[in-house]
Amino acid sequence: MKLLIRVDASTRIGSGHVMRCLTVARKLKKKQVKVAFCCRPLEGHLIEFIAEEFPVHELMPAEVNLSETDESKWLGVPQKQDASETLKFIRQGGYDAVLVDHYAIDSTWESEIKREAKLLTVIDDLANRPHDADILVDQTLGRRQADYQAYVSDETTLLCGTAYGLLRDEFLICRENNKTRIPRVSVQRILITFGGADIDNLTEQAIEGLKKSGRYLSAQVEVILGIGNPHSSEIKGALDSLKQETQLCVGVADMSMRMMNADVCIGAAGSTSWERCVLGLPAIVTAQATNQQLIAYQLSKAGAAKLVSRSSLVDDIAEALKELDEDSELLLNMSSKAATLCDGRGAERVSTIMLNGKRKHDETY
Repeated sequence: MKLLIRVDASTRIGSGHVMRCLTVARKLKKKQVKVAFCCRPLEGHLIEFIAEEFPVHELMPAEVNLSETDESKWLGVPQKQDASETLKFIRQGGYDAVLVDHYAIDSTWESEIKREAKLLTVIDDLANRPHDADILVDQTLGRRQADYQAYVSDETTLLCGTAYGLLRDEFLICRENNKTRIPRVSVQRILITFGGADIDNLTEQAIEGLKKSGRYLSAQVEVILGIGNPHSSEIKGALDSLKQETQLCVGVADMSMRMMNADVCIGAAGSTSWERCVLGLPAIVTAQATNQQLIAYQLSKAGAAKLVSRSSLVDDIAEALKELDEDSELLLNMSSKAATLCDGRGAERVSTIMLNGKRKHDETY
């Protein structure tokens, strides 16, 4: 197999799509698959970052501004144009398989690509548009195959649920090596992280929520920013106003140990949710974007996280911290429940199924 991965990152899109594609790419590379990426150089792209590990084919710059929140506009050009550009690289490189992870891409693009590719795999977590895929992966907690019934053909292999969570091996290894840290029993260290871009600076609001709560003001606080975060100076100022030990880090390479060392995390309900769950890390979460609303709800329903409103983030975080402080069993229960939701072996499952090619796969989790 020779695989081309079509994915983008930007200040609006964030970095999560690229990160989960890199996880699949690394797994397949270990299985002797030749992998390359295909990306458009949007503002805040990660092309150089990807190129440290894999070849990257660079598409033409976007024709429109991607500042709006409508995911369907995030491709930057019409789908057929993007497909045409991508097909040139598929033919030139002799790629026989394609993996795509992009909210602005649907069956319009995919049908064009399938004329050349023998295998097309789609990563999605919206279940809101038609797909022409051989394999579709949706790692959302509680996602069922029936959610895609109206959007795919009967021939599509659906891999739904957290059993297919696309996590780096480091999280499973960290879980196996630190079993005594699950469940957590007290709050001594607080981790705050809102992903790669955090364009609306929810990180600073989280710090203000901690400060306003009056709880855990003796706990150590670590803030981790993505390399594309544009608010580092404001966040540093907010951290400096805390009267406790703090640390600010950008683009860390050991996220699993930082999560394992923490007792509670304040962050977004994105794909990093499954990283937290593998490590049994309780969380206070908000939906950073529309696509995270279902994840946030499911985490709260499962008892693995406290859901707070983005519109009243500072006050809600303060209240959530108060609840943790006043209920001695709450932290322990959240940690225990989180650890049951994802086992960290999803990337291995997905890569193996991709290598086996198109076939029906009926498990859901």
